[in-house]
Amino acid sequence: MKSFGMWYQTNEENSNNKPSKKLCALLKHNDSSDSKPKFDLHVNFWSMEDIKTDKNIKNPYLDIGIKISDYKLLKQLTLYCPFKIESNGIKDLSGIVSQKSNANIIFNDDCEIETKDNYTIVQLSNSERLLVFPIFAAIKDVCKVEARKETDGTEIRFDFEKFHNYVGEVEKLRELNTLYIRLRINNVNLRNHIYFDSEPLNKSFESAFSGTRIIDFKVNEKRNIPDSVRTEIIVRKEEWAIFKNIHFLAMMPSSYDLTPLCEERMTCRELEPEIWDDYLDAKIDFSKGHVLAYHWRKKLSDEKKFIEDFSCLVKVNYSKTKIITIIAYALSVIALGIISDIIHEFIDIIFNTRSDSIDIMIIKIVIEIITVAVLIFVAIVLGKVKLGKRK
Repeated sequence: MKSFGMWYQTNEENSNNKPSKKLCALLKHNDSSDSKPKFDLHVNFWSMEDIKTDKNIKNPYLDIGIKISDYKLLKQLTLYCPFKIESNGIKDLSGIVSQKSNANIIFNDDCEIETKDNYTIVQLSNSERLLVFPIFAAIKDVCKVEARKETDGTEIRFDFEKFHNYVGEVEKLRELNTLYIRLRINNVNLRNHIYFDSEPLNKSFESAFSGTRIIDFKVNEKRNIPDSVRTEIIVRKEEWAIFKNIHFLAMMPSSYDLTPLCEERMTCRELEPEIWDDYLDAKIDFSKGHVLAYHWRKKLSDEKKFIEDFSCLVKVNYSKTKIITIIAYALSVIALGIISDIIHEFIDIIFNTRSDSIDIMIIKIVIEIITVAVLIFVAIVLGKVKLGKRK
């Protein structure tokens, strides 16, 4: 699988990227040696096409949260997605984060919410304060979505220049140094970009009910990012983001069997009923199955060091039973039974063991053959419909 990428451009023009004394004072730095913004990345993969809800959701959700320390150093931040995203494929979740109940479950903390004009400040229990960044509201063109045709990828660019000008005029916002962005990628087919499904060789008998999914999430894995993208970063004198923490979570039905294939330790918990409904804008039907959240976290033991890249590979064995599948199999069984009866009819004709006339028996055989053909045709059509929905 190809890798996501994240890089940035700073406000400073000098080659060593050291901030001015004025900016150091604004950021409350004692000196200008630690001049790079630091990032935390939170990525949630929601297997919404498999989780039972009150809505017909056909594609997974990919929620991305970015926490930026010393964000005032930034001129521009770019998030590269290795697939095409249409204009309706990105949802700004800043409004969701601004609600206390949602902030509590997003940050797994008892948060306090404060609003100022069009902006929200989230205060965590450790007194850390986050300025929530609305990407499609308030200030125009602070976020642009641009397709890269040569790579079939998409760049989501955050332009901070106008935002800095606004914050500089608002005292309550001016004192905050940590920014939080959260967005959702939906209405996008993520198959073969983040995951792929495979079927066993005996799929004619089993794949209708079971299969294997491989989830492969990467960020800033240089060898999996196109050469043209990496070259452009060098030409523009941009820098790859470095991370203090990276979290990857996968939410999927509890009936699925998951095996991690990465070095990070995995934890797991069950999602609570109802509290996620507003966040997802869909009501999870727990009567039809529970949902588990699998969590991987990468954090270096040495706080002076930072994470440059991340990769998480997961194998999922799933089982699905749908009415359309059961009907297809039932028709196949009925067809086999009729074929057996046809063979018996032929034996009776050959050995003349039945009192019925040969003409009547031939008519019965023709009718049965037509019935079998129709049943097999319907079963094949239903099978194609099922496979089409999974592609």
